[in-house]
Amino acid sequence: MSSSSSWFAQAFALGLVGFAVLGASGCAEPAESAPKPGVVSAAAPATPSEAPPAAPTLEIPSGDAKLTPALEALASCDGDARGGPFGHCDAREAWQAHMKSLRSRERDLGELMPRPRGRNAPIDERLRTSASCVASLRHTSPTVRRAAYDCLAELSDGGLDPALALRVLLERFAREPDPAMRRSAAKALRAVDPQTHGVVPEVLGLARTLVGRPDREDDLGLLVEALIPRTRRVKRPPAREAVDFALELAKRREAVPAVSELLGREVDRAAEACEALVELAERKRGSWAKAVVALGEQGDRCRAQHPRVVRVLVEVAQGKTGPGLDRHFAMGAYDIERFVRSSGLDPKLRAELHRAASVVGTEGLSSSQRERLKALLDELR
Repeated sequence: MSSSSSWFAQAFALGLVGFAVLGASGCAEPAESAPKPGVVSAAAPATPSEAPPAAPTLEIPSGDAKLTPALEALASCDGDARGGPFGHCDAREAWQAHMKSLRSRERDLGELMPRPRGRNAPIDERLRTSASCVASLRHTSPTVRRAAYDCLAELSDGGLDPALALRVLLERFAREPDPAMRRSAAKALRAVDPQTHGVVPEVLGLARTLVGRPDREDDLGLLVEALIPRTRRVKRPPAREAVDFALELAKRREAVPAVSELLGREVDRAAEACEALVELAERKRGSWAKAVVALGEQGDRCRAQHPRVVRVLVEVAQGKTGPGLDRHFAMGAYDIERFVRSSGLDPKLRAELHRAASVVGTEGLSSSQRERLKALLDELR
């Protein structure tokens, strides 16, 4: 990254801190002016003189001359504060028909020339669509913004300037007052892939503002998930700075499911990742089973930790360290099966785990939990 790009990344991340505070307050954001034809631009919010300098204003091209108005017409479908479906709406049906047409061509071409999802529609139309979705990210209508998020999550390319799309998605994530809308923005963020387009520093800048805040831990987890590179044909390891951050969060026991998934991808520092994961599993609280899954994903790289993992699972199955832990074992049976299947577990450890799992009671379990426990026992045989 050039020095000017580095400065921009730092300034952008600092500017997002103010947005994050706004989102965390639980208050709805101030109304924004309606988008205008041509270039869409939002002025930086007023900040106290002692605050860090705001990021440079991001200008968004207006997108396709026909598709952008079609997407913005969804504002007529606003039915509630979340922008969800509300009765019949012609504009929604028209936009859904357009996206369905893209998917249809994707399937037809995929039979002849398989490609990653979102890449089979004619390139020019796909790019025009995603560019219009980027152009609509700042629209005042929640229905328009939700459709733009969903569009980018599906097409997963960010249009002609993916880095710009990612930065605007981060801006929106920080400003969205509704958790469901933030989840939609985060889904698009991960799909476009910050690591591929050099936006990891900005994601980290916003994520760090949420550390140590239990009321925003779900949002922190969404941003950590966005740091996990999108899987194409092979799984790619996350960026080094993303791993550093995940290790910090593991020590704090925050955003454990997302942290576990990210550390399960690390290769160069697998020893550190495996140790952090097994320590999360040894707590036997919260999302401990997600750490077990990640240990399995590491395969042989976490072999040194396998005896400790099995010890944890046996203790949980036998309820040795707390009341009702055998029930937690049954509830986590699916994740435990994933660990067994992917870890290459030593036969002696498999046998030990099988003995413990065989005596877990099934009284009070749902039918699906019984089925998963049975599947785990079958895998261990």
